[in-house]
Amino acid sequence: MKVENEQLLQAFREKKRCEICGEPATVPLHPHHIYARGMGGAARLDVSINLLAVCPADHTAIHLGSLTIKDRKATRRDLLDFVARREGTTIEAIEAELFRLLRQAPDSGERRPKARKKKPPRCACGASKPRKAARCVKCWRAANEQRRA
Repeated sequence: MKVENEQLLQAFREKKRCEICGEPATVPLHPHHIYARGMGGAARLDVSINLLAVCPADHTAIHLGSLTIKDRKATRRDLLDFVARREGTTIEAIEAELFRLLRQAPDSGERRPKARKKKPPRCACGASKPRKAARCVKCWRAANEQRRA
């Protein structure tokens, strides 16, 4: 699903403090998408439960994977924890709603059809075979025995 909300992004830019380090904003803050815009193609979710207002330094650290929280590398779950505290809910509730939105077809209320599992390749005899092999082991052995005889 694609949700674009420039007003919400602007509101996050105008916040007074970074939601990660708590420092006062001296420049406009950056709205950070916890589930990134590029994930899943057109899935841009400009919703408050998917956004954090962060200072440029923390935003860079998030994208470089060098942000630390409580002396360990920050994870997506840590970022969701900031949102959960701000929104007064749980991480699980936020994830459930985000996954519900991400599963919806782009620009509509319809759900995408589930992808079918690929059937394993079959030999001419009907038995399953290794992906790159031309025949199953049973047929391969039978063909080798016929050549030897």
